[in-house]
Amino acid sequence: MRLNNHLAQGKLLYLMSNNNHNNDRLSISESKYYRWLSFDNTVQSIMSLRQPDALTMPHQIALMLPLLFFKPTEVTEVGLGGGNIARFLHSLCNQINFNSIEKSDTVIHAFKQFFNPQNIHFNIEQGSPSLSDTHNLNSYLAINSQWLLIDIYQQNDDTLKQPLNVFKNLIGVIKEHRCLSINIPLLGEKHLKQELVSLLPLLAHHQAYYFKIPRYKNIVLHLIPNEYVKEYGSNFIYNSFNNHLDNFTADHANNFPENVIDSKIENNKTIENSYLSNLIFKRWSGFWQLGFKCGSKIE
Repeated sequence: MRLNNHLAQGKLLYLMSNNNHNNDRLSISESKYYRWLSFDNTVQSIMSLRQPDALTMPHQIALMLPLLFFKPTEVTEVGLGGGNIARFLHSLCNQINFNSIEKSDTVIHAFKQFFNPQNIHFNIEQGSPSLSDTHNLNSYLAINSQWLLIDIYQQNDDTLKQPLNVFKNLIGVIKEHRCLSINIPLLGEKHLKQELVSLLPLLAHHQAYYFKIPRYKNIVLHLIPNEYVKEYGSNFIYNSFNNHLDNFTADHANNFPENVIDSKIENNKTIENSYLSNLIFKRWSGFWQLGFKCGSKIE
């Protein structure tokens, strides 16, 4: 059964006004196999009841692609939501020091009551870092954090209405050996390319990549340290996006055909630097090939 059908058959478990947004109502519903969190009937996060640590939405796979290159031990997330990223990373390695910054106490309460069936423990800080103020944002980041993930509810976040300005500010925060991944609203293709190219002079120690998410009005941007991608990622982008991905889902990413992987890549060497299993590593490598490298010529 398609995920959309499960959502249509859901039963309401919880309904509450979001204290941080007067116009938002937070609801939690579930079917036989899924539980999900919504703001004003817009699904924000979905958890599989049979496998709570599974990634269920395509943009989450895209956000996790830097795991192809390194094994982070300290991760900071802005935007807790339903906790999909926290559960997934904990399943890969329970020694990762995971920190989540969430501005809504209602969302934090919902996660603890409905979206933490495995009772995993990590630091949750209630706060609202301004993505347009690098000094403010930097004060929220753990000094040793190797990876900053930003995936926040965008309806009421004015800073994300100019996402490339946000990305420019974040470049100033990310240190040489740190990775940044951000989910932002989709811009026009031509405008996006122009804006990303304008950021190239700021990228002394990183490579920038972006991924369009089929059927979703958003993209995922990554800043990955040069040292992680110089032998692997820089040659692993095809700068193409195949038509058959119109119906792309998270399940497709987890079952991507292995025969699309570049045979020149020494997978065994790179797998050693990843928490991912050999099978998932190879499948996600196929997904990685569908991204775009900032500064490459894209026709």
